[in-house]
Amino acid sequence: MKLYVAVVFFFLSFFPGFDTVTGQTRDDVNSNGNRPRDTTKPKPPRYINVDTTRPVPVETKTLVRSVLKLKRIIVTKDALAICRILNADIYQHDSTLSNHTIILPELPDLPKDLRRSLKDKVKADSEPDGSANIDFVQTALRFDTLANLFSVSDLKLNGNDRSEIFKKVKVVLPPLARNAKQASGKTRKKSGATVRTLNSAVNSLNKMLRSSIDSGGISVAQAQKIYNLMFDVNILVSSIDDEEIRMDSSLVAQKNGTAKIFLAASYSLLPPSEKALAGDDDPSRFNIYIFRNSLLSAGDRDPEMDMYTVSYAIPALADDPTAWQKIQKPASTTGASFPPARFTFSVKDNRTGKVYYSTEDLYNAQKDPDEKWTIMDWIDPHPVYRIMFLIP
Repeated sequence: MKLYVAVVFFFLSFFPGFDTVTGQTRDDVNSNGNRPRDTTKPKPPRYINVDTTRPVPVETKTLVRSVLKLKRIIVTKDALAICRILNADIYQHDSTLSNHTIILPELPDLPKDLRRSLKDKVKADSEPDGSANIDFVQTALRFDTLANLFSVSDLKLNGNDRSEIFKKVKVVLPPLARNAKQASGKTRKKSGATVRTLNSAVNSLNKMLRSSIDSGGISVAQAQKIYNLMFDVNILVSSIDDEEIRMDSSLVAQKNGTAKIFLAASYSLLPPSEKALAGDDDPSRFNIYIFRNSLLSAGDRDPEMDMYTVSYAIPALADDPTAWQKIQKPASTTGASFPPARFTFSVKDNRTGKVYYSTEDLYNAQKDPDEKWTIMDWIDPHPVYRIMFLIP
């Protein structure tokens, strides 16, 4: 989030009509097993400003999402499931009043020293990294060469490719590589953390392409992994260059070397027609909270402290142990900074050794450019977001 953009929006915030709202995709907060599901595409709910002085009827799912958003809690299926547990009364109805109090779990702040170090890290990660820029220029050139060679190579496909994923890879690769090469010319002023993440992802993609070209063949599983990684590269490239290739998010919604994925630990990808790109390469700060289903259901809203180890990786690389990064402070509560991308998170219960996985997309976490800006956005352009995970 760049300072000059914040200044522009700061002045614009004084003009009427600038405070617009954003739509979100349909969720299942009102799902009821006794009711038929809608067959037509629903209108995206609009966020509301909760007015307690003049309460009006609103959709339950809209009110819940609005409260989460106002609290800077990322609206994931985990967050909605937690709200469903703590607000069982309103989930029995499609609508409620806008002044209805939404019960949230306790979200303690990080210790002061950790807050300060995380803020400093985000500031440092937002600065350009000359070495990373040079590396990515070379990586992007190799990607462009390999992508075009892969697309014209007569590779033997092993396996039953029902979704024609191999064909889709060959079609999307060349334009994605062109975008990456174009983005490499613009990284000089971009976030070092984002460029390093992108360089790592494209390097892994280059290795997969090179291996397939050299062997003369590819399996459906390998093609799937390439497509998954292309999807993540596409997100990162678009945060730098604002150029995005249309890709089918439903084709990447599957496990990559992980297991035991819980209800709320799920993919929350928006279809291209309904999502808005962050348009910013800066990383964001996140406070991370872990909640246990059984404790919440029993009425305990406090997170268990220092019980869990949280790690993360690019989803398509989740089966590579070296791709994972561990957050040093145990959760709950802990914090980290992430560039605008998707990440697979692992939550390890240090008492039992059980590990739970979740893939979340964080590239839309930044403040929406259509929202009304305030002076605080000018003073602190890197606000803290909250992400909650729910485990059994």
